[in-house]
Amino acid sequence: MRPALCAVFLAFAAHATGQTPVMDAWNTMGLQEHVGKTITVRGKVLSTGRTAHNGIRFLDFTEDRAAGFVGV
Repeated sequence: MRPALCAVFLAFAAHATGQTPVMDAWNTMGLQEHVGKTITVRGKVLSTGRTAHNGIRFLDFTEDRAAGFVGV
């Protein structure tokens, strides 16, 4: 489940014209329906960070990383 949600978030940067669907970050079931498509994900970023091992950056839209949306 995690990689699919992260792929959806990466499409966020493609939102330029306002013609892409907008999904709330808390709607994980709805986000899964848009995997492979360009959409805008909106929500409150609760925290940010970077992995120590390889420097990957992330945005937490949830306190529960196992079940919520995290942008990578």
